[in-house]
Amino acid sequence: DHSHYDVGSFVFDALGKRWAHDLGKDDYNLYYKYNKWDVFRLRPESHNVLLVNPDKDPGYSLTDSGYITDYQSKDRGVIVKMEMGPNYDRSDVSKARRGFFLTDDRRSLVVRDEVSFPAQSDAYWIMVTAADVEIVDSHTVILTDSANKEKKVKVEWLSSSPGQGEVGPAQPFATSPQVP
Repeated sequence: DHSHYDVGSFVFDALGKRWAHDLGKDDYNLYYKYNKWDVFRLRPESHNVLLVNPDKDPGYSLTDSGYITDYQSKDRGVIVKMEMGPNYDRSDVSKARRGFFLTDDRRSLVVRDEVSFPAQSDAYWIMVTAADVEIVDSHTVILTDSANKEKKVKVEWLSSSPGQGEVGPAQPFATSPQVP
């Protein structure tokens, strides 16, 4: 009853600040008035996940689970690998794995997705943040703490597929259900 479509989601804290957020629960009364799975905070676009071919259907399965395939913790870093494939619609994703590497004495985070698509797809790598965002180029943004401008985090992404970064409000995609 309390599930979200959020396999592979993460939060990231550094410099005494949370940079990647999980929005958490919403007003439970919405679940009685609207289709529960139409509520933004339960859908994948409100989490730090990989979203494929977004539309009114969440594109995720709640009957399957992602699972950890490897976990290694050392004093200076952590590696976690997970299988996410069972959670995606098979017509959209044939393989999906996510790895987290906390490195640089646990001050830097690498998130790596390995995904195979059976057909042409639109994929979105989403990260929810409350920081001020400055776009540096098509693959780099700088996050700045609005309360302390000295605190900054650089976010970079690399991909074997063409694409670019965008910044926007945390809200449903235009193709998603629109619950007020």
